[in-house]
Amino acid sequence: MFGNLFGSKESRPTDAEREQAARVLGVLQEKVFCGPGEGEIQLTGDMDIDAVTNFRWMHGKAAAALDEWLATHPPMSERLAKSVGRMHRGAARTTEMLALPAVRKMSDVPENQHAELAAEMKAFLEEIAVLGDAVKGKRWK
Repeated sequence: MFGNLFGSKESRPTDAEREQAARVLGVLQEKVFCGPGEGEIQLTGDMDIDAVTNFRWMHGKAAAALDEWLATHPPMSERLAKSVGRMHRGAARTTEMLALPAVRKMSDVPENQHAELAAEMKAFLEEIAVLGDAVKGKRWK
C-alpha cells in the first residue's frame, strides 16, 4: 500500500543502471567538464561574447561525447536511455541554436528563442543531476 508513496524498490536504479550512469558521467567529466584544452576556444573578455563561445563549446563537446557513448556502448534500460537521450537532445539543440551565424553573443539570440534555449540548457543540466542521483542509488524521478 505504501510502496508507491515512499518509493518502492523498483523505482531505484539497478546496479547495472548505476554503473552505466557512472560511466556516462565519467565520459562527460573526461571530455567536457575538464574544460577546453589549450587553444580550443578563444576568449575575448566580453562576457556576452564569451558566454556563447563557452556554451557552444561545452554543449557541442557533450553532444559529441554522448553520440560516441550511445554508438559504442551496450543498450541501456529504458529509463536510463530516456535520461541520456534528453541530455543529448538538450546539448545538441543548444549547440545548434548558438551555432547560427547571426549568434555571436548572447544578446544576438532571437527573442523568440530565449525560452527554448533556456529550456534546452536546463534539460541538459537537470539530467546530469538525475544521473548523479542514479549513481548514488536514489529513486528515479
